[in-house]
Amino acid sequence: MCLEPVPDSDGRELTWIKNDDDDPSTTDNHDGHYDMFAVRFKSRTIAANFRIAFTLARQLMMLLVHSGTAAAPAPAVSTTTPSSPSARVKLQAQRTAQ
Repeated sequence: MCLEPVPDSDGRELTWIKNDDDDPSTTDNHDGHYDMFAVRFKSRTIAANFRIAFTLARQLMMLLVHSGTAAAPAPAVSTTTPSSPSARVKLQAQRTAQ
């Protein structure tokens, strides 16, 4: 599942496609049925930060699943947060590597 910006939007809207887990008729997904979901944020900055946080959380979950770790300790929280999204991604990657 990947978040993608809505084409021709102002960058505040993200979409993703996945099996709707709330619909019991599609949990097997044998029919190839997927639903599209969307979310709109107040600003492009909030949308970008959400997308970064979502992507990092997804990567961490994949690492946990593939490593067989049932639960991982919460990452250390810094009292200072970098201002740019790319700096936050680098900081999170460094924390994950530890």
